[in-house]
Formats: sequence, structure tokens, C-alpha cells
Amino acid sequence: MNMTANYRPVIFALALVLLPVLLPILMLLWLVRIYKKRMNPPTNDREWYASNREICSATFVDRKVHIHNIRNMSYDQWQNLSVLPPGDLENSEYHFQHTYNMDAIESLFFGFTHGHMFLTFVIGTGIDTEHLTFSVEHRHDFKKAPELTMWNYLTGAFTLYPIMCAEHDIFYRSMAQEAWPYPLMLYPIRDLKSSDILYERRLIHRLLFLRVLQRVNQVAGVPEHYDALTNMCLTNTATSANLALRSISQRNHIKCLWPQSALRYLMYSIPGIEHQLFKHDFIDLTAIPRPNSTQLSFDEVRNYCDISTQLTELVKAGVSGSELAFKVRERFSKGDG
Repeated sequence: MNMTANYRPVIFALALVLLPVLLPILMLLWLVRIYKKRMNPPTNDREWYASNREICSATFVDRKVHIHNIRNMSYDQWQNLSVLPPGDLENSEYHFQHTYNMDAIESLFFGFTHGHMFLTFVIGTGIDTEHLTFSVEHRHDFKKAPELTMWNYLTGAFTLYPIMCAEHDIFYRSMAQEAWPYPLMLYPIRDLKSSDILYERRLIHRLLFLRVLQRVNQVAGVPEHYDALTNMCLTNTATSANLALRSISQRNHIKCLWPQSALRYLMYSIPGIEHQLFKHDFIDLTAIPRPNSTQLSFDEVRNYCDISTQLTELVKAGVSGSELAFKVRERFSKGDG
């Protein structure tokens, strides 16, 4: 049930009473976080699980980019991750290399899974269409990995792992978790700046693609801590989008996406991040084949963009690999572009 405005004065009054007690505790926890991070510096030199062993990086030549180690794991491999051999560093069977034309990005999709957010680029190849995903994760040791507790997420027990992967890899990653099925959302993103000029729209797509690849290269060169507050999937995706948008516009579109989303979640008990995208008109409602689609409520849009049931049915029907991305997008009017 949504919290009404009548409860807000009570919440603020409680906050004023509890603040003198909580503030010293929060300061102590902050100092402990700093100490823990200094005692456990991030590193790329460990025995990692196969899913995060390879360092992803990009090499740019004019308007083309060659991406090294694009993750491409199967459903069975994700299901057996804990016993899966790490693979050969020189020629990993879980990854591939590919060159893309940065002018060929046709559309964008934001995805949300259980505790994770990702960004997919739909890229035309001249013959076919590919779905390449930017996913910011954390690296696990193959042996003696830290427990997946919030304390470890906050105190630097994990190393940040930004990677480019095939979109079906992310689908399989989600489906292999014990909590599946849960809502897996895929939102078509409208052009990030309204314009009738095709070149300008493609420029924005290319800038965003460039920014996420620069972020991938940055962490590949200097490892960083994964931090559930300041350095994780949402903050990296939102920051990259802002950097791209500020190159051509003075408006800060989603600078406050993370704190605003957290506050909205606490106040209204709804998926805060997704609601912020809806509120700020990032979701392309015209891609939803419903009468008066631009007038749909947030709940209606969210229900339609929940692909978890469809994804389960497709996998049971034997649909696999890159075909999953095409089949899932049949629900959207724009298809792949």
C-alpha cells in the first residue's frame, strides 16, 4: 500500500529524534568501511569464476571499436558456475571478440533483474542485428569467495567488474539464480533528446556507447572496489549516461537518479529506479502496442515490460542464444530499431 502524504510529518519528526543517535553510529560505520577497503585493495590478479575471469577492454579506430572478451555464456554454464573450470585466458570458450561500428546503434533498452540493472545497445551490422549489453558486476574468487552479505557489498570485499556481454548472457545469468522467476524488466528507451535529425539521435547513442566503453577500459587498467552505495551497476550506468548527455546538453537528466530512486522507494513502496525513468520520460511508451500507450500508468507499463514469463516459455520451447533477444522484442512495436 502506498504511503500517503499524512504520514510524512511523522516520518520527519522521527528522523529529527533519531538523528542524534544514528549519526555517531553512521560515522563509525563509515570509518570502518574506509579501513576495510584499505586492508583489502581491489585487484584483477586472482583466481576468479569463469563468468568474471576475463578483463573486458576496447580498442578504438576511427568510428569503429574492437571489444575484447565479450562474455557469452550459456544457460547450462551459468547453472553450473560453481564447478565450471575457469577457462583458458588466451582463448576463453565463454567469451568472444568483435568489431562494431559505433554509428550503427539503432536503439537502447534498460533492463532490471533481481538486484541488478543493465543497458543494452541494439546494433545493426548491415546484415543482422546484435544486442550488446553493458553490465557492471562484482568479481568472485573461484575458491573462498566472500559471502554475499550487504556488509561485504559495502566494505570493499569485492572488485568492480564492468563488462560488455551478449544480452542473452544476462538473461541466462538471471534465470540461473535460485530466486527465479522474479520480475525481469526490459524497457525501451526513447531517444535521449527529442530531435527530427537522425544524425543527432545517432550521435547521442554513439556518445553513450563510447562512455560505457571508456569506463570498461578505465577499470581494466586500474581496478576499483565494488560498493553498493557509490560504485555499482546503477551509479556507473547513470554516470555514463550523464557524461554523454552533458556533451550536447546543459540539462542534467539523471544526475540524482540513485538518491531520488531510493527516497521514492522508501516513501511509496514501489520500484524506485524504474519509476524515476518513467517519471522523467525516459521510457519509449510508443513502443508498447496498446491504445493510447502514451497515457499508460507506471504500473501498466511495468506489467507490460515484465519479460520473465515470456523468457521462461521461450527457453522451455528451445529458443536459445541471440534468438532470445529477437523473440523477446516482438512484444515491442519498434522491434529492433
